[in-house]
Amino acid sequence: MKTRILAIIPVKDLNHTKSRLRPVLTLAERQALTLHILSGTIQTLKASDKVQCILVLTPDDRVLSFVKGLGVMGLKDDGRGLNQALRQATRWAIDHDFEAILILPCDIPFLDSEDIKTIMGMGVEGERVVVIVPNEGKNGTNALFVKPPGILRYSFGIDSFTRHQEHAFAQHFKVKVYSSLSIGFDLDDPEQYRFLVGEQHFFEKVNLNEVKTRYIDSNSWNSPYPAGR
Repeated sequence: MKTRILAIIPVKDLNHTKSRLRPVLTLAERQALTLHILSGTIQTLKASDKVQCILVLTPDDRVLSFVKGLGVMGLKDDGRGLNQALRQATRWAIDHDFEAILILPCDIPFLDSEDIKTIMGMGVEGERVVVIVPNEGKNGTNALFVKPPGILRYSFGIDSFTRHQEHAFAQHFKVKVYSSLSIGFDLDDPEQYRFLVGEQHFFEKVNLNEVKTRYIDSNSWNSPYPAGR
């Protein structure tokens, strides 16, 4: 029988998105870029055919409206931080009888279906399994597969890769680590953005001005959603 897997994509308030890119992008441009990468992440998950449901977790009603237009479910969090929000989403997963969850940030522009396929293959074996995917600096967590939901204490933030491993080992879970260049690249600083700009195929997919015009309004909300994972 196929394991029922929920993919969770947390997205912070658009007024605070990609703050480290302020030197190179305006707020409207950062918002458009976030939605563009989010859309790509959703399409990659759909194309992989490995998850039964995609849930976008956010305090921002504009993001909820955006993903509804993509045919994806949204869950509004209370803006008290990423780890708290993920605990909320995990309870939702348990209440809806999902057997495993895959947590994916929305700022991994080179994520591909092969990444998803490999992580799923590593994670579905065994009853209590955690697959941890580090960023390229090995100090953050770029994806997290947990089976069953709720067994791992979330510790996103600085050095989360190490903390997630330590907690999983302490609880005697089966721990696996998956690493690749595509999923290891996250968009956090101007240097990474400049590299992304050089990858023309990325920007040929969607006109960012069109995204901005269609989905970004002029309302300013101030829901706090601390950065870092």
